[in-house]
Amino acid sequence: MTEESVQALPTVVEEPHAQLEAPDLLRTYAVQTLTPRLTKMLSFAEGVHQEDMEAIRQMRVWSRRSRAALDIFGVCFAEKPYTALAKEVKAVTRALGTARDLDVMGGRLAVMQGELPPEQQSGLAYAIETLLEQRQQAQPAVIQALEHLTQFDLMSRWKALQVL
Repeated sequence: MTEESVQALPTVVEEPHAQLEAPDLLRTYAVQTLTPRLTKMLSFAEGVHQEDMEAIRQMRVWSRRSRAALDIFGVCFAEKPYTALAKEVKAVTRALGTARDLDVMGGRLAVMQGELPPEQQSGLAYAIETLLEQRQQAQPAVIQALEHLTQFDLMSRWKALQVL
C-alpha cells in the first residue's frame, strides 16, 4: 500500500461502551432465541410419554432447533453449565431421533402395503411388525432421556445460567 492509499482508508473510531454492549446484546439475543425453543421442546414431553407420534415429531424438531441455537450461543455463557445443558438436549434429540426414524419407516411401509394388491401385502407385514417391535424397544430409551431431562431440571438450570 502506498501512503496515499493508507490515508484514503476510512478511520474507524471505536467507542469504549460499544465494545461492552455487544456481548450483552448477543447474550440477550441468545436468551430470546433459546428460551422459546427450549420451552416449546419441553411442551411435548407428555405426548412423548404417551407415544404420540406427532408429539415425538414436534419434540424432535424443537430439540434440534434448540441444539442448533445452543451450538451458536455457547460463547455467551459459562462453559461448564452451558455444556451440561447442551448435552442433555443432545441426549433427548438422539433418543427421539431413533424413535422418530422407526415411526417414519413403519408408516411408509404401511402406506406402501396398502397400495399393493392383497396377495402381495403379506410380504411387507413382517417388515412392519419388525419395525413396530424395534420401536417398542426404543421407547424406554426415550422415556429414560425424558426422565433424565426432568431430573436435570432444564428450565431452572437455563434460568440460572442466564444470570451467571
